[in-house]
Amino acid sequence: MIRENREKRNNVDFPFSCKKYVRYERQIMPSKIHYHDYIELVYGLSGECSCIVGNQRITVRRGDVLMIADGEPHEIGLHDEWTSYIIIKFLPEMLFSWGHTAHEYSTVFSLLKNIDKLKRFFPANETKGLNFDYLFTNMLDEWDNAKIGYNMTVRARILEIFTQIVRIWHETSSEIIKQSANRNINPLLQDAISYIEKNYCDVDREKCACAIGITPS
Repeated sequence: MIRENREKRNNVDFPFSCKKYVRYERQIMPSKIHYHDYIELVYGLSGECSCIVGNQRITVRRGDVLMIADGEPHEIGLHDEWTSYIIIKFLPEMLFSWGHTAHEYSTVFSLLKNIDKLKRFFPANETKGLNFDYLFTNMLDEWDNAKIGYNMTVRARILEIFTQIVRIWHETSSEIIKQSANRNINPLLQDAISYIEKNYCDVDREKCACAIGITPS
């Protein structure tokens, strides 16, 4: 199993990426199972894209969305016809912002910690009216054209999609969502927030982790 490196743009590590794939792979290909630091979203455009996530095989068709957690072994793109799909990758920390309250940090932190218990395949018939087609194609267009401010637009679209997914979770896994929203702030998280507030001019993941006594991951 391969660990993929961080995404790069202009030789700089990037917190997200947007790519469209158009493929025909009828022949049996060597295993491409891998993992990385990014949360990955697969959006089907045409054909059937067969994906392996953990020990599951999931087929993504037009309008379907598949979420793959960071660090989760997976393989994308086993198909025997012309298939096209969009892949969005983003680091989990993109879901946090300096403007969040400690409680908001704790809620998102708890959701990501319990992501393996939540629904992560969303067929097209369950996402009608959520505007996913526009959000994914718009992100791709912004990424490809790289006009000024495109990174802010992509970030906003990722947050919008994640918000819609949280609302689906709320309907289908309300108990887990309720626990995440109502639980007390994780003490480690509170320590991390306090450290960042005091050292915001000179802080990174490694320094923060060391200060509160945990590993960066």
